[in-house]
Amino acid sequence: MKTDQKKFRYHGFDLLRSISMLLGIVIHAPLIFVDKSVGKEALPEIDYMPEIEPWIGVILLWINSWRMPTFFLMAGFMSILVIQRTNPLFFFGDRLLRVGVTMVLFGFFLIGYPSGNYLHIGHFWFLYCLIVIICIFVLSSFFTNALNISRIKPIISWTFFRPWRMIIFLLVFILIRLLCSFPYNGNLPLPDSYSKFFIGTFVYYGFWFYAGVGLYFAKSQILEFSSFKVISLLGLLSIFSLMLAAFVIDTYDFFVTPETLNESFTLRFFLMNMYWACTTSFWTFFLTLFFQRILYRRSLIISWLVELSYPIYIFHLVIAIVVAAELFRAGYSQSEVFLMTIPLTFACCLVSYYVLVKFTPLNWLVNGYRKSWLKIPLIFGK
Repeated sequence: MKTDQKKFRYHGFDLLRSISMLLGIVIHAPLIFVDKSVGKEALPEIDYMPEIEPWIGVILLWINSWRMPTFFLMAGFMSILVIQRTNPLFFFGDRLLRVGVTMVLFGFFLIGYPSGNYLHIGHFWFLYCLIVIICIFVLSSFFTNALNISRIKPIISWTFFRPWRMIIFLLVFILIRLLCSFPYNGNLPLPDSYSKFFIGTFVYYGFWFYAGVGLYFAKSQILEFSSFKVISLLGLLSIFSLMLAAFVIDTYDFFVTPETLNESFTLRFFLMNMYWACTTSFWTFFLTLFFQRILYRRSLIISWLVELSYPIYIFHLVIAIVVAAELFRAGYSQSEVFLMTIPLTFACCLVSYYVLVKFTPLNWLVNGYRKSWLKIPLIFGK
């Protein structure tokens, strides 16, 4: 039975993690309109950039509500899975290479060097957070082994053993969201530079990472209650939260800003974080259960998307900005720019991957040496 567990592959989680990465193209396709400084740098000849269109704003809000928490949840799950199948040192060495070295190398050549700020890492902030959390996780794993981790498994499993007990998770998450965002006026700033370390942001995503660890230890219970009724209920709650987001964006200035902070800080701050906590939890667990429920085996197309997700994440930001800027300069509307940038960026990233990574030593970093097409036995062994 143990052997079967070690060989078992969570194809639904693999696909969900990959989709979370690929959606970075959608998030950054309208970046020149969302971030005026990016728009001004990409299009210095244009004096005025239009505000983001509401329907695009709703899409971005929806994706941002669950995308990164879901990824850190999956990262925590896969991390303990790898450690259980190998050992902490192997896991740490693999992630140090594929996450840490990849972040430093590509962050320098794609973000730091072109901008003239060598500490700036742009969208690689996520790898920055991940490698810090992984370091803490590996160090803590030695202590948990010393304390006999089997003692805390029942506590973790109890939380997931009945669906209604997930309310406890939601209440804890609301509290963590409130505490983590309190120093930053209700927001979670992104550490897009090595010089930035926002403790609230690291704690927030660290919580989701460790929730993924808990999910691994409670995986049998999760699969037991991931019935059609539970998934349908989570789906309805998730859709309702998206409809609420669309209403809020169209009707109210819901988010805390420096201008509104002193007016109604308590109400805005509490309501915003309550909304984010509920929306994030609903969508994250709905998608997690849904994908694992429907995907029992991997097809060639899914395997291809899983392979592409990490390199596309690496290359997409600069390409998306350039493509969107050129389309807007050519006279296309904001909606047209958004819709055209997504497939064009995907195509350019695809070419970049096969030309620069797939058949070169860079594939050792991105996909791991064992999965690489190019191997040098004399250097790395068989």
